[in-house]
Amino acid sequence: MGEAVNGITTFVEGYGRTDLDGPDSGQTLISVAPGIRATFAHCHILMAGVEYPITDPHPYARIVRLSYIYNF
Repeated sequence: MGEAVNGITTFVEGYGRTDLDGPDSGQTLISVAPGIRATFAHCHILMAGVEYPITDPHPYARIVRLSYIYNF
């Protein structure tokens, strides 16, 4: 039997989008999401982070992201 948690690491994700048409044409949104990633039992990965917009105007204050990955 091995350890239950094989590793915990930090990560940062970036996201960008520019609206090409519609009422907000030309508006660009850039956000960043720092978080943590934990691996359990060599095949289960849990990732959690909070996304923050860094360009104005802010369409939201923050988005909480939670992901589960199963490696088979």
